[in-house]
Amino acid sequence: MARSADGSKVYVAVFESGNGSTILGGGRDTGAGVLTLRNVVSDPIGPYGGLNPPPNNGANFDPPMTPGNPVPPRVGLIVKKDGQDQWMDDNGGNWTNLVSGSFSFRSDRPQGWDVTDHDVAVIDTTTFGVTYADRLMNINMALAVHPISGMVTVVGTDCTNEVRFEPNVNGVFLRVRVSFVNGGNGMSTSMDLNPHLDYLSETIPQPMRDLSIGDPRGIAWTADGARAYVTGMGSNNVAVMNGAGVRIGSPIEVGEGPTGIAVDDASGRAFVVNKFDASVSVIDLVAGVESARVSFHDPSPGAIKIGRKHLYGTHENSGLGHLACASCHVDSRTDRLAWDLGDPSGSVASDNGQNLGMGFPGLTTGFEDFAPMKGPMTTQTLQDIIGKEPFHWRGDRDSLHDFSGAFTGLQGDDAEPAVSDIDEFEDFLATIHFPPNPFRNFDNSLPTSVPLPGHFSVGRFSPAGTPLPTGNATLGLNLYTPPSTLDGNLACDT
Repeated sequence: MARSADGSKVYVAVFESGNGSTILGGGRDTGAGVLTLRNVVSDPIGPYGGLNPPPNNGANFDPPMTPGNPVPPRVGLIVKKDGQDQWMDDNGGNWTNLVSGSFSFRSDRPQGWDVTDHDVAVIDTTTFGVTYADRLMNINMALAVHPISGMVTVVGTDCTNEVRFEPNVNGVFLRVRVSFVNGGNGMSTSMDLNPHLDYLSETIPQPMRDLSIGDPRGIAWTADGARAYVTGMGSNNVAVMNGAGVRIGSPIEVGEGPTGIAVDDASGRAFVVNKFDASVSVIDLVAGVESARVSFHDPSPGAIKIGRKHLYGTHENSGLGHLACASCHVDSRTDRLAWDLGDPSGSVASDNGQNLGMGFPGLTTGFEDFAPMKGPMTTQTLQDIIGKEPFHWRGDRDSLHDFSGAFTGLQGDDAEPAVSDIDEFEDFLATIHFPPNPFRNFDNSLPTSVPLPGHFSVGRFSPAGTPLPTGNATLGLNLYTPPSTLDGNLACDT
């Protein structure tokens, strides 16, 4: 949060705001079902005449499909709204008519449909009215007000999740950005905080990587508005930019995990909290260097201190020095985006040894092997995953060690991490859990009476808009797990 100089406006950054992308259904044979979107990717009036999956490079696939692989499965497609309010895929295919136009009903959307992408809320402190600045970036991490122009400056990250296939996004799927927003009318301009990167290659020499800033978590201006200092929690440095948002000089190296920053103009110093290092760095603003570092007590367990660098470290874990696992698994959670990280040139993986149908008679056959082209899948949280293997939505990774290849194949690093590094990463993730459920009883048992004010039916089991009755979590669990009073052994948990 920040406020205008006269106190008439309060600005609030929306952390996980979205980026104007959406999913087109594509997996079903026919129309909409109870729980799935209509297969509009296969609709013959689409830009590819119903070809599913559609190509991503003119009439071809890039990379080319491996000869001999089976026909790829029909899948959904990610489209993103451009500056002309058109819903486009990564091959220039225009899906607007099927998303928001006169044929939007064929994708289960009303005409005029849109997706909310508010990045900064502007609150009028007199009327409490709220307006928004939109389409800045996906993760808005920090903001500050320019002391002279009054422009709201926002730092964060944005992803190119509309681009399909892992080889094409390897090392280049993210931008670290700064946006300047006019708090009065919401108009904005954005630029890359890593201008030395051209994203034409997934790797550059380490000295160039060390110039990058990753995972920006704080921004502060000098009183004259001539300089802004941006902390890179993943890159362990502070980038300096001028009043127009242009990077100046080399970044200032500080402790591990810098987040909050404050500028003291009178002394010519800035103070940075190094969250992971448990210290405060003192920066000499004239010399542009760290002049001192003062430690404070950190009671975090050793597994956290040792392992979190594998989640956050951008210089060590990526080919361009600006991204890491935490770029998508933000703070070990999720970026709330969908990605198509398939690979047409990949190989089919066998499903032998998998828990097919949980062993229920009649459900253990007919499963397809894992195709390398798998369609869009949303980013999964890393909370509470250790001990819950196998991973991925389709269960095709047996352990965290199976993701070693992602460091080179998705983040563009030079080599896969050592087995011991993944062990450290796994020990760190094992400390991360979902917060307690506030609706449980104090003894952690499930309640039988849960009021649901403000919750309404969507129209499936009662008329749309009907207030939901008081819930019963104990009954819900019995319905969810087998043997279920509703579905027998084929309950939802199955």
